[in-house]
Amino acid sequence: MTVCLPELERANDLLAASPFAHWLRTEAVEAHGRIAVRMHVDEHHIGNPFLRAVQGGIVASLMDYAASLTLSLYLGRAELLRPLSVNVSYLRSVRDRDCLADAQIVRLGRRVATLTTRAWQDDAEKPCAVSQYTFVLS
Repeated sequence: MTVCLPELERANDLLAASPFAHWLRTEAVEAHGRIAVRMHVDEHHIGNPFLRAVQGGIVASLMDYAASLTLSLYLGRAELLRPLSVNVSYLRSVRDRDCLADAQIVRLGRRVATLTTRAWQDDAEKPCAVSQYTFVLS
């Protein structure tokens, strides 16, 4: 699957509408044939100054944007959807360089959608964190 330029522009427009996405320093990019969200790690993201590791809530927020963006684009929504429930597993530290996250729709029903996400830095096959999201569709 290839991501087309209009879809990428629409994804960046959705992120631009969020002040928090701006604070996270995110942008929508193509990675491995699908839309991903890249976060340019900055000093205010660092939770452990000794390890230079990003705070876990920042990583979860990045994955939240990846899930919301993926579902909103798929459904043709003009705004980012908000999750009902989230389960995050942190697998390794996120260091002070760019981090990416993408999402995959696992199940899309009439009322509920379930997605999985992963965040990585150097290799998408070695994620720093994974999560599962549930969205109520209204």
